[in-house]
Amino acid sequence: MNNIKNWIKNKPIAHRGLHDDNISIPENSLLSFEKAMEKNYPIEIDVQITKDDTIIVFHDKNLLRACGQKIPVSDLSMPTLNQYTIFNSTYNIPTLKETLELINGKVPLLIEIKNFSFNRRLEKKLIEQLSNYKGDFALQSFNPFSVSWIKKHSSFPVGQLAKQFSKPIIVKNILNILLLNKSMKIDFVAIDKESLPNKKIEYWKSKGLPILCWTVTTNEEEIRAKKYCDNIIFEKFNPINA
Repeated sequence: MNNIKNWIKNKPIAHRGLHDDNISIPENSLLSFEKAMEKNYPIEIDVQITKDDTIIVFHDKNLLRACGQKIPVSDLSMPTLNQYTIFNSTYNIPTLKETLELINGKVPLLIEIKNFSFNRRLEKKLIEQLSNYKGDFALQSFNPFSVSWIKKHSSFPVGQLAKQFSKPIIVKNILNILLLNKSMKIDFVAIDKESLPNKKIEYWKSKGLPILCWTVTTNEEEIRAKKYCDNIIFEKFNPINA
């Protein structure tokens, strides 16, 4: 049974796996997932879809930071992507299928949907791939329309990623407004550490909704985050409550 209450509040979640800032263990690589599993950490990953409808585990919109080429991921198919390795390592960009086969329910997965378009190709394919997965997982996105679509078309647990924006950008303001929309029926909220304290987060926490804080990088930040949140998404340090 995929019940996020069994893990979402209780165990620090390794951001893009247990990597070392891409020195020898790249983020969002099969190696970083193996390292997280060795310590029994839940794993946060990013997913997006390629030109040939393959879901890959990769954060950026293009390959510049990871592979040195400023090519949009959405313009590439898997045969081309497989020609690249990430962060000067020997590791390729993994597919979601490879990731699920590796993790195989050993630890929970927190999957961020990287989609701000009106096209739901990624969400449809994601539901299809996760429907037969036996492990625990939850989905999250900055895009409230993606979150709502997943809630409508699946029984999967899904949360809203949030950040307090100061600039009056329409989409970002919509996101903040929707954080108080009860009709969304979200299962948790994940808030940027720089946005704490936050009255909207206090509201959701008072309603018993699990609150995560991202991305925590020191023990001092962990202690501060736990004042306002139930759990952390972390990298680059060993959490106190591991």
